[in-house]
Amino acid sequence: MPVISRFNYRYLICFIVLLPCTLCIGSFFLWLWRRSFVWRVDEGGVTLWSGRHEPWQRVRGYQLRKRLEAAGPSITRVDLQFVIGRAFVSPAWLQNGDEVVEALRIGFRDRVASGRRRSSYSQRR
Repeated sequence: MPVISRFNYRYLICFIVLLPCTLCIGSFFLWLWRRSFVWRVDEGGVTLWSGRHEPWQRVRGYQLRKRLEAAGPSITRVDLQFVIGRAFVSPAWLQNGDEVVEALRIGFRDRVASGRRRSSYSQRR
């Protein structure tokens, strides 16, 4: 079940555009923000780009944000909440974004105790 997230061209374009526009400061902040993105999802838990590993027992909940489109609702963002801290997944910035979101949902459903599960959904039109 291990799923490793891979960035697509959108992240790279934002990174390159921010270099000259913000004198490298914007790219630096984008790089810092990337450290809170989910890098790997496996049976043991969630690993962030910063190298921090959180086991499933320390995951408190998640929030899915969806947007209605002509083809149906699509997930635009996932916020994971840990005992200390949080993580972020943007499926539009990943080559395998839907696969990462599905692995998070399955891992959360199968490995987090039912009394501690908290999930919420918000939808934009």
